[in-house]
Order: sequence, then structure tokens, then C-alpha cells
Amino acid sequence: MVMLLFLHMVALVIWSGANAARWASASLAGQFFWLRISMLGTLLIQPTLLIFALQLTRNSRSISSSSLILLWVFPLLGLLAVWTNDAHHLVYHSLGFRLNREWSELVWTPGPLVWMELVYRYSLLLATIFLLHQSSHHGSALLREQSNTAFLGATLSFFGDASLSIAYLISGTIFDASPIIYTLAGVVYYLGIIRNRMFDLIPVAHTTLIQSMNDGVIVLDLHNRIVEINPAAGNFLGIKPEEAIGQPAQSVLFNWNETTQPFWGVWNKRTEIIVSQTMPRHLDLIITPLLDEKNRPFGRLLVFRDITERKKNEAALRIANHKLQEQLKEITRLRDQLRELAIRDPLTNLYNRRYLQEVLDQELARAHRAQYPVCLIMIDIDHFKHVNDICGHKVGDEVLQFLASQIALHIRRSDTPCRYGGEEFLIVMPNVSIETAHQRAEKLRVTFASHRWPCSNLTIIPTISIGIAIFPFDATDPEQLIDAADRAMYAAKRAGRNRITLYSQLDQTQSAFLQ
Repeated sequence: MVMLLFLHMVALVIWSGANAARWASASLAGQFFWLRISMLGTLLIQPTLLIFALQLTRNSRSISSSSLILLWVFPLLGLLAVWTNDAHHLVYHSLGFRLNREWSELVWTPGPLVWMELVYRYSLLLATIFLLHQSSHHGSALLREQSNTAFLGATLSFFGDASLSIAYLISGTIFDASPIIYTLAGVVYYLGIIRNRMFDLIPVAHTTLIQSMNDGVIVLDLHNRIVEINPAAGNFLGIKPEEAIGQPAQSVLFNWNETTQPFWGVWNKRTEIIVSQTMPRHLDLIITPLLDEKNRPFGRLLVFRDITERKKNEAALRIANHKLQEQLKEITRLRDQLRELAIRDPLTNLYNRRYLQEVLDQELARAHRAQYPVCLIMIDIDHFKHVNDICGHKVGDEVLQFLASQIALHIRRSDTPCRYGGEEFLIVMPNVSIETAHQRAEKLRVTFASHRWPCSNLTIIPTISIGIAIFPFDATDPEQLIDAADRAMYAAKRAGRNRITLYSQLDQTQSAFLQ
């Protein structure tokens, strides 16, 4: 019922406002546009008023839902006809424009649908007046009082609508008093709401909007006094809304003073604050200015929502996310560790044979694209079996570990050292000349040969034999390159051990013999 009266008043405002705008317009297009807008209000005024009267007089149940729906069919068809009039001219034709000294006037000839709409509209309006008149003589005193108020407003609306029809359709009178009469009808409805307890004092916007909101709503005037507060805000503050009306906001929101102090002079703000309650509460606070028709502020609207649980959930989510990140780091560390275990020799901590195959393929492919050489150094410990047999495997392991440590000291970070198997080692040295590779191998050989071992029973001091091959001059693929370095290393052993041999130094006879 409240919404219907509200829609009725909106229709009156549209109709009156559009007519006022039409009279103020000085162009044919402008007056024609506002004429069509005014039709929107005209067609909605009577159906909303009739259904309102049915509900007010407790007669709405006597009308079926299908009948109520039919009330809206003609307005919808009428609106469609108005906006498509150029195609059929059933609403109006012979549209013209007449300029007077004081104003401009739209001159038009009504079509058949206008007369049908008049019959429809006045039928609904007379039915409304009849219902309200009957109700004003029956029922309780409150119902009679309400019906009398609505009857007076509907009667004024009838005369306002009639004055419009007569002015434009019959007499051609320029002055239209219906906006004034409709304004008086609106005043009557207002007095019925405020003074005559229409709707049992249930405010329209107050009930449907502010009162039913779950968010806290507080309205302040220019002096920061509370002029409105909804139940959600009252429950949160622990105060009855009626007790807070008219009180300074600082005194009612005393727990907020410290956190909201920076915002008392702010007109437009969205922020999050923490207020002191039995336990601290997190609030999402929105401050919005209330402006009058001249865009001047006359108060502020404070809307707040308790987001404490959300903050707790966010904090828990951050903790969980932090733990997850730590777990991911640990997983990454363990994965890297497992990869290291998979590609490194556990005794010497150099890369193993499997990793060598992977790296050598990559290095040779990269060297082929960039056109630079790759040297491969193969190292074998001389008389290693003698060390194991005389001093034991523990000393043998120390010999392997010492050679591995020296290899790591005599290479670059871009080089890849590997334990190829048993006492054999390989070093991949990309983008280096054969001379530089030979120099580094020689330093390694001299250092190893000069080392003294703790086993006094050694009759033969272990040394190393080294073979060097270079890509792409000695070989063009990984297998060929390893084979070339291996042949050069065995040539060094056959030449007396503890020496370096280049694959390029081997003549065809030696190469055939090594095969």
C-alpha cells in the first residue's frame, strides 16, 4: 500500500514536471519530447491510485490477480502507442507550434486513442472516488479518517486531471491549473501521513530502507548531532535509537573518538577503523555528504559494517598463506636437494656420469650455435689399485677426494667437473682454447704429484694421466669427444704416466693402436 501511493506520487511528479518543462521549452522538438514524457505520468496515475484505494479500503481481495494485471495492460499499450505515434497517428496528429508574447504553445489534434484513454482514466478515477467515499462512512474511526484523507486527495486529482483535459482537448485554454491542484493533493497525502496516522505511521523509506538494513546507519546534521540512527547501529552501540536522536555524535560514539577524530570534518571517506568495545571491533566506515537541491551539504551519512570476522579470517588466511609459502620453500629446497643427490657423486661431491651426458649435450649445442670451442679433459689416477692394495680403501677414498678438491680449485665457475667412474674424472670447459686447457691441466698434474700421503707403506706415489680433446676439431658430437679424450689419456699412460697428451698430437699409428 505504501509503495503504491509512492508510485502514484511519482507519476504525479513526472506528469507535472514534464508539463512544466514543456511550457518552459522554446522549441518544437523540446515541447514534443516533454509531451511524450508527460504521458508516462498520465498513464500511471490512475492505476496506482485505484489499487491503493482497494488496499486502503480492504477490498483488494475481492479483485483477482488477473484483473489487477489487466489494469496495467492499457497503460503499457498506451506508452507504446505514444512513442510510436509517427507510424500510426492514433494518439495525436497535426502537430504544430505557436509562439506567443510570453510563452510558446504546442498545438496538436488528439487521435482516437486519446479519447479511449480519457474514458479509461476517468472510469478508474471515478471507481477510486466511489470506493473511498463508501469507506469514509463505514469501518473504524481510523479507517474513516484515512479514507476521508485519501478521498480528498483523489477528488483534487480528479479536478486536476479534468482541468488538463478540458484545457487541451476542448477549450484550448492556455493556462493549466492542474499542477497546482495536484500539488494540493500531494499536500493532503502528506498531512494524512504525518498528522492523520495514515498507514499507522509507518514511514515509507524509513521502514523499507534504513530500518531493515543490516549495516549500521547514522545520519548527522551540520553540527554533528544525530538526527537518525537505525536499529543495527543501536544494537552495535548498545543504545536505543530514540535515545540517541538529537545527541552529539561525539558523546554517543565516545568509544570511537580516538579512531574517528581525523574524520569528523571529512565529508566523503571510506576507511577501516578499530573501535573499543568489550573486545576491539573492526569496522568498514563510509562517510557520504547529504546535499540539498542546490548541492549544498546539510548533513552526513555514516554507514558502517562490522568486519571483525572478516579481518580474523584474513589474518588466518595470511598465516596459512605464510605457512604455505614456507612449505613451498621447504619443498623447493628438498627438491633441489634431491636433484643434487641425483646428479652428484656422494664421495667427491662432483657431478656424476649421468649429469655429464646432459651437460655435454647442452654445451656442444650452444657452442655449435655460437661458434666457440669446448675442451674436454679426461683424468685417470695412476697406480690407484696399488694405493687400495697397500693402504686400504680409506686412503683410496682420500686420494679421490683430494683430486676432486683440486679439480674444483683449478677450474672456472662455467666449467663442469664430473667423476666419470672409478678413478676417472672429466672436466667440460666451454669457450676456452686448447692452450688454456693445457695450462690448467698442467697445474692440476703438478699439484697432485707433489702431494704426500699419510700411508708410509706406499712404494709408488700416485700421479695422474691426462688426455685433452677439443670440439669441433677433434670430434663433432659428445660420444666422439669423450672417446677422443679417452684415447689421449691412455696414450699418456702408455707414454709413461704422469703427463698430458692432446688428441691432436696422436698420429695415425697411435690412434689405430689405441683402437
